[in-house]
Amino acid sequence: MKGPSNRYMGCAVVVVLAMTTCGVCGLSMSRELVQFRRFSNTTPGTRVEAVVREATVLGFERRPANDLGPDDAGIERLELVKPNYPPVGPWHLRVFHVDGGVTSVTTWIPD
Repeated sequence: MKGPSNRYMGCAVVVVLAMTTCGVCGLSMSRELVQFRRFSNTTPGTRVEAVVREATVLGFERRPANDLGPDDAGIERLELVKPNYPPVGPWHLRVFHVDGGVTSVTTWIPD
């Protein structure tokens, strides 16, 4: 009795590894998306440094060119971006703050 060929077994191993890798990457991206969306629930008054530190740990980079100075109400905007590989694209955090305390955080994923 003859078993499966080496070619068949090699293809089966490649398919199983590809599916496993895809599954692990999908779970990881889902976890990161949940953490990203959680920023929109940041409590007003939280220190800006704490939000920036947490975002940096998650892979976000500050984009000073997109920061805006104070508006008429004295609110400043800080922009953090996490580059992601295609097809996902970058994730943006816009941190609005006054005197070092967060007023709100907006999460944004461009279309």
